[in-house]
Amino acid sequence: MVAHDYFTIASHPAGADADGVVTSRVQLAGEFDIDSRDELAGRLLGIVEADAAARIVVDLHQVTFIDSEAIGALIEGHLAADRAGIAFRLASADGVVKRVLTVVGLDYLFDPPPAHG
Repeated sequence: MVAHDYFTIASHPAGADADGVVTSRVQLAGEFDIDSRDELAGRLLGIVEADAAARIVVDLHQVTFIDSEAIGALIEGHLAADRAGIAFRLASADGVVKRVLTVVGLDYLFDPPPAHG
């Protein structure tokens, strides 16, 4: 776990989810901006490189702020996972964080995906 004054990144060992898919979970808390970008990208890329999971789920429930730099880190992790054949999902985004991710077009990564009708 990486903890700073205003953000925390906690990753959990890969294990089978309720649906039987081996999943690595990353729990984020606090504010994510340019100062947290490199650590976030590094953690996500490290999980992809470990190749221990079929799916990565990033839990955003406790994220209170996210800027373009942190969004770039999420995209970098998603693209690396995609190239490696690993599913990449964003879970539990709320409030302004959910709105920002939707506006920039990352809502297709939400777990579960949004219903379009």
